[in-house]
Amino acid sequence: MDTCSFTGGYPRGNSNLQNDRHLLHSSFLNGDSSSPFNPQNTNPNSFQSHYRRSSTITCSATTSEALSAKRHLLGLISDQERGLKTLRDPKNRSEIVEAIEAMAILGQDMVTTGDSLSATWRLLWTTEKEPLFIIKKAPVFGTRAGDVLQVIDAENRTLNNVITFPPSGVFFVRSTIEISSSQRVNFRFTRAVLRGKDWEFPLPPYGHGWCFINSDIKNIMNSMEDHHTARKLIPAA
Repeated sequence: MDTCSFTGGYPRGNSNLQNDRHLLHSSFLNGDSSSPFNPQNTNPNSFQSHYRRSSTITCSATTSEALSAKRHLLGLISDQERGLKTLRDPKNRSEIVEAIEAMAILGQDMVTTGDSLSATWRLLWTTEKEPLFIIKKAPVFGTRAGDVLQVIDAENRTLNNVITFPPSGVFFVRSTIEISSSQRVNFRFTRAVLRGKDWEFPLPPYGHGWCFINSDIKNIMNSMEDHHTARKLIPAA
């Protein structure tokens, strides 16, 4: 079977992947209900059917190409302070999003919503302003942001977002999930709370979205067009 050689964000010389990236953007921005980025799309085969319909790709990614794509993405976000620096650098954001989309295209035939989904994931990078605001402003309240985690239990259909504030603080958002395809998980937030050692303050949760998973790296886009990249920290027992 033919394979593509991966360099930078996309396999060199393959215009189909560039066309796919354009289709991903245009279908999402135009509100196309068949887009894999549209969290309202409940078609369980939407992610795969989108590529079959919109692409003429005949090559498959080898393991080395997938690893190259992952290393490229991790290199781009390694010095971004979980996304704080990216807020001030639109060019860098575009490069990172391109790398995420390249991983999605190269991994389109993977099944990633099985047992490997259940795990604790550590946030590496995000464009979402709310968690970045909390991370940035934590020192104002005499603390600092620790790990930003996502705990997924596929069997019980739960997904919990956690921002820790050592030694005893935590911002906790609970959500439910629905596995809708071999690579896509829909989620909807149901409860949020800011908790200290002897107190807690409930907050109204808002938001929903979907996530694409590539091996030990999980890339997410939500309904507000925010991007997140997380790495598997602890597999489920």
